[in-house]
Amino acid sequence: MPSRCCLVYIEMAITLKLEISASKGMERASELKNAGYIQGVDFDFAYHPSIQDRFNGPTKPSYVLFYFYKESLSTYYGLKWQ
Repeated sequence: MPSRCCLVYIEMAITLKLEISASKGMERASELKNAGYIQGVDFDFAYHPSIQDRFNGPTKPSYVLFYFYKESLSTYYGLKWQ
């Protein structure tokens, strides 16, 4: 199943939101590191777990946010990971 994503501009970083699991997010972060990019300089990422409702089940799916500090990186990986 392809992941859903979107780009959001926040101050000096471009945010890429992917509805993927934490382990898949770690794989994507490793892919960036293996490509020579440095976490904290070129990108950052954060996992957000799903929000549970005791009566209705999950109300928001889990997702991973990638923050890119170079527009070219966000464009490239945004297209690659769609």
